Amino acid sequence: MSHRTITYDGYPEYCNYRWGTQIDEFEPKYEWFKLGLDPKHGREPSSLAYRYTSPSLPPPGPRVSSEKLITDYLTALRKHAISILEEKLTVGLVQRTPIEFVVTVPAIWQEKTKEKMVQCAKNAGMAIHSSLHIISEPEAAAVYELSARSNLGLQVGDTFVICDAGGGTVDLISYTITSLNPPVVQEAAPGAGAECCSTFLNRIFAEYMNERFAHDRAFDEKTLAEAVKKFDTDIKRRFHRGYVGTFSVPMYKFRDDVAEGISRGRLRLPKERVERIYEPVVSEIIRLIKDQIAATNRHIKSVLLVGGFGESIYLKERIGEELGPRTAVRQGIEP
Repeated sequence: MSHRTITYDGYPEYCNYRWGTQIDEFEPKYEWFKLGLDPKHGREPSSLAYRYTSPSLPPPGPRVSSEKLITDYLTALRKHAISILEEKLTVGLVQRTPIEFVVTVPAIWQEKTKEKMVQCAKNAGMAIHSSLHIISEPEAAAVYELSARSNLGLQVGDTFVICDAGGGTVDLISYTITSLNPPVVQEAAPGAGAECCSTFLNRIFAEYMNERFAHDRAFDEKTLAEAVKKFDTDIKRRFHRGYVGTFSVPMYKFRDDVAEGISRGRLRLPKERVERIYEPVVSEIIRLIKDQIAATNRHIKSVLLVGGFGESIYLKERIGEELGPRTAVRQGIEP
């Protein structure tokens, strides 16, 4: 279950909410609601977004505004962070210590949308007895990587592309390094992005499972959810170009069927099938990276992958094959 989810108990008041792991895995919930601050998202339309729609439904009742969702979520996050600090450091020390909240936003957001996020953070109490800062997501990643690592092989004057590949979106922007100590970057080309990331792999996999087994009475929502969870948390983590063998997902209600590849309650997934599931998403990300490089109009020393899907070994391998040896492809490190 993602921590970036929220649901409400009782409407129309929407006073009581639960968030993150407080929400049952199969319960209707709101997710990806940050994108609602900018209806156009600042991103180009994605064929994947039209082709593979979200299977997750919001809770019943009137729609909740993105501003309220974000404010309530940030409120819960702030309270949780403070409670952890108080537990580790004592209440008195936390009350005496200046606290800074840093909120990251997509680089392609307009100022008007950024101002909405600032107001949500203020309404969530992040500017009361504390400092509030707004920074773009890729700039935050770039500064962190340059300050935390010495093996990026980048020097002052080098230009690189940050590819922030998360769960639902990919955002790209080009930076030129103007200082290494302290790390300072300057935008070299405007950012771009699209809805074409890790969550679409789950949707493509779910469609494959539905098309293959929907006719069978043993195939139900729980079976599909368990298979998607296995794909999301295990197969995606292990999958790479040199993988040898097959993968499997649980199909506990199914009898053994050699023709279907089902044995002892598990469905065998050949590596080639997983590659076909990945292909629409990976090829779209590669296209976006090439477009970003072309828009930068100068040599790109490196492409730096950050975000959850940026950790994918297979994604890194494919991008490296497409760009060739003159442009290094590196993966970020977790803060």
